[in-house]
Amino acid sequence: MNEDAPIKEQDSDISGHSREYGGALLARQPIFNNKQALLGYELLCRSADKTLSNAQATADVIVNAFSEMRIQDVVGEKLCFINFSSDLLPVLLPVLSPLPPRRVVIEILEFTQVDDELITTIKLLKDMGYQIALDDFQINSEAIKLLPYADIVKLDVLALGQLMTVDHFEKLSNINGLKLLAEKVEDHETYNYCLDLGFDYFQGYFFAKPDLINGRRIKENKQVLLRLMGMLNNPDVVVDEIEQTLTLDPVLSFKILRLVNSASMGLSNRVESIRHAITIIGLERLRSWLMLVALASLSDKPEALSLKALEYAKMCERLVEKIHGAEHARNGFCLGLFALLDAFLDVPMETIVPNLSLSHSLTQALMGRQGEYGMLLAIAEALGEGRWDDINEAYLNAQDISLDQLMHIKLEAEYWSEQTLETLSQL
Repeated sequence: MNEDAPIKEQDSDISGHSREYGGALLARQPIFNNKQALLGYELLCRSADKTLSNAQATADVIVNAFSEMRIQDVVGEKLCFINFSSDLLPVLLPVLSPLPPRRVVIEILEFTQVDDELITTIKLLKDMGYQIALDDFQINSEAIKLLPYADIVKLDVLALGQLMTVDHFEKLSNINGLKLLAEKVEDHETYNYCLDLGFDYFQGYFFAKPDLINGRRIKENKQVLLRLMGMLNNPDVVVDEIEQTLTLDPVLSFKILRLVNSASMGLSNRVESIRHAITIIGLERLRSWLMLVALASLSDKPEALSLKALEYAKMCERLVEKIHGAEHARNGFCLGLFALLDAFLDVPMETIVPNLSLSHSLTQALMGRQGEYGMLLAIAEALGEGRWDDINEAYLNAQDISLDQLMHIKLEAEYWSEQTLETLSQL
């Protein structure tokens, strides 16, 4: 469904993204049951780029709802309806795995061509646990082939008019397990006759126009993303290679943690490192998610900021390795990599970190430079900025780390970061 009428703006910030930092990430229109209780929302693309293809628009909605923001901030615990056309479903079927089936309704658009491939795809989606809705449904010899697989049928009562609405309702209402949704309910009279007919669900301007979900789109490093996609298409790729590449971009790493912490994952343990996050997700889910990000568009932050983040990551990695051993070095890399997330996202660290489900020690360090990890991060920052008087020499001496060794760590981190970015720029 595409609502083109004027839209009211929503006043609340989403996941800490201030409205002053950007425009609408997407829009949502509520769907109610016959008791006027909220069932869920249809999510609508509201990109400023009017040249987006259907695939890009759908990907834009999915990425914004599940990664740029937390899905619970968009729809709470309710369902979200997402539009797909027949040409998109076979393409996007592999990338649906990040979306929790219990929360998502796959809405098949009205101009969809019904063929064997579409039916096979819908069967796979049903097996995965997704509900299927048929948008702007009209009874014809092709559309009725989809009815055995549908959970919800949406009837555009404005376009059909009362007589055709009644005709469609009578023919569909006896199908076992099928729910009927009246959309484009524009006024009280239309609502009453649809309610009297026995519709299960309702959507339209009589209840609410789509409201905008505002925020700032978080940008990824194009070279890192393309490199990762290539690596993930290699059947022999190993987790170590993926980890090393993913950690080159703090924003992609941040988004991975957002995905890990989505309501569908049910985490019981706190994330200690990027490798830990990849292990939880799995390479197939990671590959699917990166395809969505690529479809939704790309850009990047200034190279100097990426360089600094990589330097901090390498310095913290080496410090943790010297103090606690190689098995904990990844925790240090994650610590340094995320030290500048507030600059990457233009959002305060106090807003970002609570959403990441990091370990207590990493959270303390990033939020207030507290604890041992906080001390190590403060040392790395002072080292990177040349503030030698601010370095805690007493602590370093207790760990048998000399200033000469510290300088070596700094130079090593600078060289590694420069070489890494230079390599990426040549891809």
